[in-house]
Amino acid sequence: MEKLDLSEAERLTRLPIEEVVWEDHFSTDDWLSHDTEEVLNTILVTSVGYRLKETRAKIVLIQHRTTNAQIGGTITILKKTVKSRTIIREAQ
Repeated sequence: MEKLDLSEAERLTRLPIEEVVWEDHFSTDDWLSHDTEEVLNTILVTSVGYRLKETRAKIVLIQHRTTNAQIGGTITILKKTVKSRTIIREAQ
C-alpha cells in the first residue's frame, strides 16, 4: 500500500469517481490450434475507482482510500485501450 502525505487525506476524499471500460489483452498456457478464435480475441474490462491521476497516455484509478491518506488497489489504464468513460461523481 502506497503511503501519501497526511495533507493528502482531504484531497483524496474529493477525487472524482469514474467507470472506465477498456480493452485488455490476455494470455493462456493452454495448447490451442493456430487458427482458433481465442488467440485473436481481446476482452473488455470495467474498472471503477477514484481517479488519482490522468495524463495524455494513461488514467490511474484507486479502489481504496483511508482516512489517514493511504491508498490501495491501484490500476493504470492506457488511454489507447479505453472504449468508454463514465463520471460517477465529479471532483469536489
